[in-house]
Amino acid sequence: MDRFPTAGAFGSALTDPGFRHGDVPAASRAEVKRWRRAAASATGAAAVTTLLWIGSTLGPGPAEPVDQLVFSLGTGQSLGQFRSFGLAPDGSFLVYQGPGGDGPARLWRRDWQVLEPTLVLAAEGGVSM
Repeated sequence: MDRFPTAGAFGSALTDPGFRHGDVPAASRAEVKRWRRAAASATGAAAVTTLLWIGSTLGPGPAEPVDQLVFSLGTGQSLGQFRSFGLAPDGSFLVYQGPGGDGPARLWRRDWQVLEPTLVLAAEGGVSM
């Protein structure tokens, strides 16, 4: 069975903004409050989750890797009487006091890319402090 007896009744129902077919139950005040509370809770949870996610992405990145190396002096060498050394500002080489053959102590430069240290010329009796 059709809801409208004629096509004209159907047309007038379409143009009448107040037309309803049957009774529509009104929402109770308690039900409206419950839905508002649920919507507010969901919005708050979404906001907290968003803030936590943003905070985790803006935090410090992964730690920089640390370069470690083993330093060995040249064959038959030691750090000398002062036991001190100097590291280049960029960390690319090390200078230390070591034996100078038959003469006094000399300064030696140890580059990290070269296995053996090289003698610093004109540094006879030099001290690395």
